[in-house]
Amino acid sequence: MKRANLLLTDQPSSKSKMATTGHSTPSGSARTKTAKGLFSHFMFLASLLLISLLTSGKVLATEYTVTLADAENCGLSVSPGTTDGNTKEFTLTVTDGTNTKLPDELESVVIGTNEGLTANDGTSGYTYSNGTLTIGSGVTIDGNIVIIASAKPKSNDASLKSLTYSIASMSITDQAIELQSETYTYTVELNQFVANATAISLTPTVTATGLANVTANLGVASYSGLTGDATITVTAENGTTQDYTITFTSKDKLKTVETITVAQLTERYADASSVITALGASNENATVTSEKSTVTTLPVTWSYSEADNGSSLYNAAVEATNNFRWTLNDLGELLNPDNVAVTGTVSVQNAAASDKTVISSLTYKIGEEGQSTAVTGDLSGIGDQTYAVELPYGTAADASITVNIACNDNATAKLAGEEAATEFPLTLSESKASLALIITAENGSTTRNVTINFTTAKELVTVVAGVPKTYTLPKVVADENAAIALLDAMDMKTITLTANSGAPLKLKWAYSGDEFNKASGQSNNFTWTVVKEDGSEIAADQKVTVTGTTAVTNYTVSAEAGIGTLTYQVAGGSIETIAPVKEASETNDVTVAYGTKSITVSITPTDSKATVSLTEQPNEHGTLVEGVTSYETPVLEAFKFTITAEDGTTAKNFIIKFIVDKEKITAVTVPATYKLTEAAKDEAAAIALLADMDGVVIKTNGVIPTKLSWTYEKSKNNSKDYSSEGGKTNVFSWSAVRDGEGDALEAATSVTIQGTTTVTNFMPAVTGDQSTTDVQITNDNPVDKIGDGQTATTVKSVEIAAGVTTEQLTISKAEIKEKLDLKESVGEIVLNETMIPEITLATGKTTTLTLQSGNEITKITNEGTLVLQDAAIAPRTLAIETRAALANKGAVGTVVNNGVFTDKTATIVTVEGNADLTITTLPKDQSTTGKSITLNVVAETTNGAITYKWQKYTTQWVEANGTDASLKIDKTQDGSIKYRCEVKSTKNAATTTLYTPAVTVTFRTEGTPSEPSNPSTPTYTVSLDKVTGATFSKSETTTVDEGDNFSFKITLDKDYDQSKPVVTVDGKAITADADGNYTIKNIQKDIKIIVSGIVKNTATGIEENVADVARAWTVGSTLYIHVPETSDVYVISGTGALQQQLRGVSGDYNMQLRAGFYIVRIGNVSQKVIIR
Repeated sequence: MKRANLLLTDQPSSKSKMATTGHSTPSGSARTKTAKGLFSHFMFLASLLLISLLTSGKVLATEYTVTLADAENCGLSVSPGTTDGNTKEFTLTVTDGTNTKLPDELESVVIGTNEGLTANDGTSGYTYSNGTLTIGSGVTIDGNIVIIASAKPKSNDASLKSLTYSIASMSITDQAIELQSETYTYTVELNQFVANATAISLTPTVTATGLANVTANLGVASYSGLTGDATITVTAENGTTQDYTITFTSKDKLKTVETITVAQLTERYADASSVITALGASNENATVTSEKSTVTTLPVTWSYSEADNGSSLYNAAVEATNNFRWTLNDLGELLNPDNVAVTGTVSVQNAAASDKTVISSLTYKIGEEGQSTAVTGDLSGIGDQTYAVELPYGTAADASITVNIACNDNATAKLAGEEAATEFPLTLSESKASLALIITAENGSTTRNVTINFTTAKELVTVVAGVPKTYTLPKVVADENAAIALLDAMDMKTITLTANSGAPLKLKWAYSGDEFNKASGQSNNFTWTVVKEDGSEIAADQKVTVTGTTAVTNYTVSAEAGIGTLTYQVAGGSIETIAPVKEASETNDVTVAYGTKSITVSITPTDSKATVSLTEQPNEHGTLVEGVTSYETPVLEAFKFTITAEDGTTAKNFIIKFIVDKEKITAVTVPATYKLTEAAKDEAAAIALLADMDGVVIKTNGVIPTKLSWTYEKSKNNSKDYSSEGGKTNVFSWSAVRDGEGDALEAATSVTIQGTTTVTNFMPAVTGDQSTTDVQITNDNPVDKIGDGQTATTVKSVEIAAGVTTEQLTISKAEIKEKLDLKESVGEIVLNETMIPEITLATGKTTTLTLQSGNEITKITNEGTLVLQDAAIAPRTLAIETRAALANKGAVGTVVNNGVFTDKTATIVTVEGNADLTITTLPKDQSTTGKSITLNVVAETTNGAITYKWQKYTTQWVEANGTDASLKIDKTQDGSIKYRCEVKSTKNAATTTLYTPAVTVTFRTEGTPSEPSNPSTPTYTVSLDKVTGATFSKSETTTVDEGDNFSFKITLDKDYDQSKPVVTVDGKAITADADGNYTIKNIQKDIKIIVSGIVKNTATGIEENVADVARAWTVGSTLYIHVPETSDVYVISGTGALQQQLRGVSGDYNMQLRAGFYIVRIGNVSQKVIIR
């Protein structure tokens, strides 16, 4: 046998294997140690031991550790903790048995450095169950064993999954209680009576099946009262407990109803309903018992039924009995399973006969028609009573009196020996009378006596009130008689003097003291007595005082000489106040406008009794009106006046110094932009054109002529020289200066007399044959005219580029071959004798198409906002009888609208697009002798919604209060008026608005012809020839009856609107009224009207024919004023009073004035007119 010196060799590694033969196979090199003499003996013994083991067939086996991964935190321990390779079963134990438990499975088992074993494999892996790990039988343990596992937390779920209850004695089983998460207290409404001592059992089911347990379930062992509590305890796997409390609530039940009794009634009732009300108050509740004593009373409902009373009606007789039914309609929370009676009847006895003698009403009246008057006094009915009645003064001495009486509680009144009554007549004897009545109670035995004595009042003063204890005389008096005269004239509004006879009364004054003191402010006592108006005496009621004393103070003369207000007014100007006013030691300096010649000064003293006088010239008397003294004075350096107090001695002096202002420029208006009317080759030529600029206004407070001085400065033009290129802009500087020799004019405060204007060079029109040219209008090419209106012009297309600003584009006598494309908004496009196949307007852009004459537009496509109008909008006629005639009549063919389109020409009747609209029937002229006329319009749309709005024409189109397709017009008087209808189609943001042509509605009286032709009345022809540049409201020839009037209006075309028409008849000029109507009255022959003065606007815009000047004229009591440019207007009466003032206006105005002459000032122009 070969020996191995094991003690001198390193131990084998953990991976070494021991053969069953007993030989060892070292895994590394054997390191033999040198034998030491010190250990030789020991080594010998070890060798013997090894030999002994080898010979016995055994060898020392290797031990391997068995551990848990993360042993400190996994919550487990393992045993045994080692193995020699043969032990393959190990036990896992939790370290915290309270909160954790063994895992259901292991995560892994690893031997040595090998991969983890396969779970649930008893041969080559491992098995695990309930804490026992068994290594597979085919597995060789050749390394340390590491178990990867963790203790599993015990469940803390102590919740219930379901809960039911059962009440066996009531046959209630397995009724579910609806559980909610984290709610542990429940109330179960049983909604029925549960007898005491009833048991309720609970059946719970835990949520954590197999883990949690119900450790307490007592249910309700013995129910008591209206509630019963049950508790269930659930213990979770980890020992956590949760209590559930269930409270059962039940109903109580009615046990008995105590007998209801009613005492005899103490009051008399006429009907059953009144008794029911009384019973409801006296027997409101019934006494009851309940099984569990929760209710002691219940409300009673009372009723009366003939069925409960032998089919008899209620008996209201004294002490009669009636059966009334009581019912317990409202048991509240009580149940009545035992059907305890909750209704029944009670016999109710009426009250006994009354012993009361109370009077409820006692009145009297005089005569048949007299007012009923109550007798005052105590009517309570205790003992005998006498009432004294004083009849009004003036009652007849033998007047008839009627007394009316009413008693409570069925008591009666009567005269002795007569029957009871309620009305007792009697007659006065020498103004006196007496009535003795016996009041008998219902019981017939209780009585008392009532006497009423009538007398008639004497004439007396009944009211004296408001007589003053002190009084101040309104003016100075010389003696007591003069004072009494003023006292007699005293204002009596606050004094009341009344006699019962209605006689007028007054105060009689007397002075009975020492010598009367007439000094200012002194007091004297006067006595007064109330007498009749004629001075005769009159007796007084014993409660009224008809005499007294008043302390009368003499009038105090004022020494006030102060000034209240001081104002001045320049003719035609506003009233200005001088404040504070200085006395004569200083002057009151006032600056007035240049050119002022006359001033009105108005003086109001502080004391209205003070007087005003002039100290020096002008020596004129002022006009005194309501305490204000006014003087019209020329401009003076010292206007002096004095105010003298009422006392005649106290006075104050005042001086006004008027200073005339210099002539100044008071307003300057110059356009910020301007377009030259013709080409200018240089700045000098441009300045020459600027001299004729429209819109320039220079005002002064005087008469010095002014003008604008123009210069071109490179510094204001980006250091560039003047550009003469068409459409380019240059900035010119201007100054408002004196026109002529003399000192420079100053500017009034806040008036600017220098500035700049951006001037755009004249842009020549596109003319001639340019049929291959696309005209693009841009900021660099600002074309504003295509065609000159004289010769034909042709272009291929016109486009207004986006971003360009174009106020107006005029196309005259031109043809656009393809399209007018509007990619930007244009203020107005004026078309005259122009042919365009299509006009398009881009989305979000706006323009107005103004049509003059001779235009043809094949199609308009609108995506923006487009208005179509005539140069002069006038009523037209257009008949559409059938759909076959449906077409747009006029300059425009097809319209496609997807934006906002408005036609004001009344020629468009069909529009396509999003807001399509077609008018299929138009209203017609109508004439009738009836009471009404109905106009109709028919329209249709595919996409939009249609609305209607009717209008009528007076002096302009106004609403006619019609929003339907039909308009009924009721007659108010004979005559004619024009109507039209606005028809609108709307679809979202798209809108199409069309107007029907104006039609005439005529109402006339039966027998009146609808035409101005009467065979018995001569007719005449009025001729009105057409004129280029204008449209007339009447046709070229009109037939009128003899004696009729003929009126017409003129509307100027755009290029002729600066003209001033001159209208003549037989060589005599006629003028238009304020509404623009020219009228020829009382026609007795054929008339030919000539209209002249209408010419095309000049290039400079200067009116060459008729000057537009300020003017004023009158028609009847109406003043008409024409203001050609912004000016101030003043209308002053012949007395100098300002009647009307208009600031900064222009245009035409009218006003009604009284007869007289007036001065009308328009700017610097004054004109005298007369209203007759």
